[in-house]
Amino acid sequence: MKVRGFAGRYLAVKRTPMGIVIETSSPTGKFAKTPDGPFTSESLHLDIPVSQSEATFYYQDSTEGKLKLSARVRGRLWKMGRQKATIAKQ
Repeated sequence: MKVRGFAGRYLAVKRTPMGIVIETSSPTGKFAKTPDGPFTSESLHLDIPVSQSEATFYYQDSTEGKLKLSARVRGRLWKMGRQKATIAKQ
């Protein structure tokens, strides 16, 4: 995930780490901070460190179909971004 400003440029976090909450619209979707898991939470809290503009997370879902991933700044009600995705069998 990367932080972009209104002009579309990537922004670095300036003073304190930026807390981000990532959520899924899928009831079976799970997140992890590492590729090996554990994939346990339906939402994930990440911190984007000072002077950085991105954080990495991993997603798994056992149900096929369309879903939305949403990100927001922790403690705020407005969405920071959304991404549509489709889960298919492998």
